Amino acid sequence: MREVEPALGHVNRHLSDRPDEIQAELDELTAHALMLAQTPFETDPDYFLDVLDTRAQGAELALRATQSALLHQGARGYLMSSAPQRRIREAHFIAIVTPAIKHLRWEMARLSREEMPA
Repeated sequence: MREVEPALGHVNRHLSDRPDEIQAELDELTAHALMLAQTPFETDPDYFLDVLDTRAQGAELALRATQSALLHQGARGYLMSSAPQRRIREAHFIAIVTPAIKHLRWEMARLSREEMPA
């Protein structure tokens, strides 16, 4: 996104998920993941739910960031040989590889139900 900003910034400014927004979300998510990594043997169920959610958020951010990069690039980003096209495929891999987003969300729902009294 930043690479094409000099040439296309005048039109790209109308797109959602601008480079600075994506970077800020990534920085925040990275800081949160690093905080979670400080206590890898924590056994609190809420901690595990937070870990699962952070992983899912990372996959979802990768999807949004790569889609935005493609939109920022325009038609040249659609070419099979372009970097945005490759990154989109990589982001989709992150979203579907075990644990896939759907599996993370399923496990989070299952754990949340276990904590609730019947």
